[in-house]
Amino acid sequence: MLIRFERIAKTWRWPESEWACWLVPLLSGKALEATAMDEERAHCYRDLREALLTKFDISPETYRQQFRSMVVPSEENPTETHHRLKGLYRRWIRPEQHTKEEIAEAIILEQMLRILPPEMRTWVKEHEPTEGLAAAKLALQYINPRRGGPPARSTTLHTNQHTSPGLKRERIDQSSQDILALPQTNKELVRISSAITASSLAT
Repeated sequence: MLIRFERIAKTWRWPESEWACWLVPLLSGKALEATAMDEERAHCYRDLREALLTKFDISPETYRQQFRSMVVPSEENPTETHHRLKGLYRRWIRPEQHTKEEIAEAIILEQMLRILPPEMRTWVKEHEPTEGLAAAKLALQYINPRRGGPPARSTTLHTNQHTSPGLKRERIDQSSQDILALPQTNKELVRISSAITASSLAT
């Protein structure tokens, strides 16, 4: 509904300062409950939009799932499918708010989580990594105690922007060596090792 409303508002060139006033009368039920905020915020479309998304538990993760699981109706032509995919992508990644490096990390992280075994994936996601290498380090922490290896040392999951390139590469190489030292006959470990190597090269 919000997407259609915004398209209409832009087509008719309504001032954004008036969007909230036009939208509220169209709401009902649960959506109308989201407008229960202080008067100043209720007149701000961006605040109202955020309240609606929160009320219906809609987040970038919601759009990511829709992007990955999209079904094409029989009556939809390829151009319409492309536009739908593009819209879901933009609402998932929000490219206007992120750098190319951040977008790349979001995609690498998604793929990293996708290839992990189910139980490991659940454990890693519970720790909310924000980049692929952080997810790989968490996977190491999950694997080592269960495979009789030494517990992985606690490391900072968020990359320090002031860390020298040499030190950063040394940490990446050490992470790869740690995981490559584990039994290679285990398919699970082979997948994780490959994923860490790929994410390291992309860093």
